[in-house]
Amino acid sequence: VFTSAFRIYPNPTHGVFRLEMAQNGPIQFNIFAINGTKVLEWNGSSTTVVAFDLSSFPNGVYTVQVIQKNTVTQQSLLKVQ
Repeated sequence: VFTSAFRIYPNPTHGVFRLEMAQNGPIQFNIFAINGTKVLEWNGSSTTVVAFDLSSFPNGVYTVQVIQKNTVTQQSLLKVQ
């Protein structure tokens, strides 16, 4: 059950996490570090679950942003060892 436009799991993550959208269609996916710097951008379709790997990034809190159909939704993601 989705309480938002998307779901990220596992959260917290050791690096690899998955993005699952509530609706199909084209999306823009961004990840921002705590200082606001964009560290990852992905454009694609949300017809399936997509996996991302933050293993090479420092531990900390990241903001996951999804833009779909002119709607911006954000969630926090915690990356730990």
